[in-house]
This record gives sequence, structure tokens and C-alpha cells, in this order.
Amino acid sequence: VKKKYGESEEEKAKQAAILKEKIGKYQLLLGKLKEKKSRKEYDDEALKLTESLLSINGECYTMWNYRRLTLLSKFEEIPEKLKDADLKTIKSNQIVQEKKLLDRELNFTQQALMRNVKSYWCWNQREWATSRLNELSSCPWKQELALCDKLLHYDARNFHCW
Repeated sequence: VKKKYGESEEEKAKQAAILKEKIGKYQLLLGKLKEKKSRKEYDDEALKLTESLLSINGECYTMWNYRRLTLLSKFEEIPEKLKDADLKTIKSNQIVQEKKLLDRELNFTQQALMRNVKSYWCWNQREWATSRLNELSSCPWKQELALCDKLLHYDARNFHCW
């Protein structure tokens, strides 16, 4: 708890209680994610929970890796409505789904980088997502360069930025 000059004991206790509550919520979230990961559950809930956790702590590399495995699993999913479709239709649908998920991942990592521009693990996830989009001939390179330019203005010594 950060102490401020002239802060009352009551205010210090209140801040400590708030911090304790935040830590407790984070630990519960981390525990739930570790359970899901150990059971190899790669679903929408895993994406939602990793997003919540990584928004709090973007340096939790285990959860970035779990998130990546979940996305890879989602890329392979075949919607129920396409179970009887031909292979070309299924593959086309999977590519569209992958692009959507990767675009969302770029948005999420951009938000995470705004909180911590030097997060190695976030940059690593972003590099993976842009590489996948590049393989699909769909990487938004102009926007990527604009983001890097913006983030380098925050700190020109940011060697994590491309």
C-alpha cells in the first residue's frame, strides 16, 4: 500500500482492504484458469478469462501461451451447421473464423500494450497473430506500423516494439 504524507490510518486501512480484495480476485481467476488449462479446455470461456487476467497482469506468460493454444483450437472448430458441408466450404469458413479471431487478438494486444508498452509477452502474442494473418494474406501492416510509431513516441528505447 502506497503511503501518502498526511494520510490517516483509516484511509490506509481502506486502501489495504481494497488491495487485498483485488489480489484475492486475481488469485481466484488465476486458479480457475490453471484448472481449465490442466483439463485442456480450449473454449470461449478460456478466451474471456485470459483476457480478464491479462488485462490485470500482462506479464503472465503462461496465460498468453494458454490463450494461444485456445485460439489454435478455435481455428480448427467446425460449426454444427457445416458438419455436412463439403471440405472447401468448411476450410473457407475456418479461414474466415481465424481472421476474425486474429483481428480481435490484435485489438486485445493493442489495448494491453497501451497499459504496458514494454510487455514482452504481449509483443510476442502480437507477433504471432500478425504472422498468422500474414500467412492468410490479411495482415493490416499499415495499422501495425502506425501503432509501432505511436508506441515508440511513448518511449524511443522500447526495444520490444518491432
